[in-house]
Amino acid sequence: MWGIMNASFPALIGGGGGLTAWVSSLPPVLIFFSVVGGMAIGLMISNEIAARSIQKRLSAQKLEVDEPKHPESQEGTSASRNQELADLMSANIRRDTGILPRCIEVGEPYIDWPGLLNIDPYIDFRFDVLSSSVFTLAIGKTSTGHIRYQNAESINAVLERTPEITVPIEQLERAVWRRITFRQWLSDTVMSVMRSSDGGKEITFTFSGVSISVESKLPDGSEGPTCRLPLPDACRVRMPTHQELSTS
Repeated sequence: MWGIMNASFPALIGGGGGLTAWVSSLPPVLIFFSVVGGMAIGLMISNEIAARSIQKRLSAQKLEVDEPKHPESQEGTSASRNQELADLMSANIRRDTGILPRCIEVGEPYIDWPGLLNIDPYIDFRFDVLSSSVFTLAIGKTSTGHIRYQNAESINAVLERTPEITVPIEQLERAVWRRITFRQWLSDTVMSVMRSSDGGKEITFTFSGVSISVESKLPDGSEGPTCRLPLPDACRVRMPTHQELSTS
């Protein structure tokens, strides 16, 4: 098309210019320049028309490239991404099912002593708990077993009463700290030993014989695996004196 215009436009305009010059009875030299000038003008016009045509075609091609994807393509990408996320969640569930206790971090205990002055004495143990599991956890619905107590005089006794969960963790999400509290009631025998010989001294509480329940739920709400809360095996602390307890 461009070649046809390059041939036709110069010929037509050049011929028209020459004819006009001949009719006007101009000298041959001027007729020659009229023909050549007309052809040059015709060539310029044909080049301009061709350039505009090419520019339009390039613009159309650019619009085709920049056009957004069809909704069907977007839906396919979204479905593929959702499937990837579902597969990843399934893999994490299988992993956490086998290693749930390792997904739970339990900090060192905070111990509250003022209950030792009660008629029915007790000690409160508070533990901060963190989960890295994809499951939602419920901790402390049940507890079994006993804490062991040891003092500087080598008295090593199992505390008779099972710890009572006073503040359970009803819902523990991933990467969130929550605190569980359980209360150890003390017998008169143990309490008399503590009061007479342990004030101001270090004593050890061993938790390896205590089992606090951990239940889990999957993201869809169904029941997941269970395990024992991985408490520290033991903690060594200084017991306050009777005077310190009275003024605390």
